[in-house]
Amino acid sequence: MNKKFLLPIIMAITILIAACATPTAQPTAIPAPTTAPAVAPTLAPTSAPSPAPLTFTDASKRIVKLPKPAQRIISIAPSNTEILFAVGAGKQVVGRDDLSDFPAEAKSVTSIGSTFKKLNTEAIVALKPDLVLAANLTAAEQVKSLEDLGITV
Repeated sequence: MNKKFLLPIIMAITILIAACATPTAQPTAIPAPTTAPAVAPTLAPTSAPSPAPLTFTDASKRIVKLPKPAQRIISIAPSNTEILFAVGAGKQVVGRDDLSDFPAEAKSVTSIGSTFKKLNTEAIVALKPDLVLAANLTAAEQVKSLEDLGITV
C-alpha cells in the first residue's frame, strides 16, 4: 500500500522541480547588419537663442537691469572680486580696485585705483564695463556718478 502513495508523490515532486527549473536558452538568430545611408542627415542652421534680460534687486534695494549677462565686469570691492573668481567668472572681470588682490589671478586684472576717495571714472569708462559691482560701503555719490555716465552699477 505504501508503494501506491510513493509513486504519485515522486511524480509530483518531479513535476514541481521541473516547473521551478530555468528554461534552457534557445539560440536566436543575429540580424544581418544594415548599411548606413550614404548621406548623413543635415540639420538646418539655427541662430543661437538670444539671452533674456536680467532684472534683480541689489543689496541696497535698487532694481538693476541688464540686457544680457555681463561679459565685462569691474569690481570695486575686494569681497566681490573674490566671489567673482570663486564662482568661475574671473574671465569676465576687466577691472578691480587697488585692494582686490585675492585670488592671485585678480592681481593681473587692470586696477582702477582706490575707491576710498573719488573713483577714477575715466579709468572705469575706458574699460567699457557691462556692470560695475560695488559694496554697500561704496558712497552713494560714487554710484550715482557712474550711473550718470550710463554704467550699470
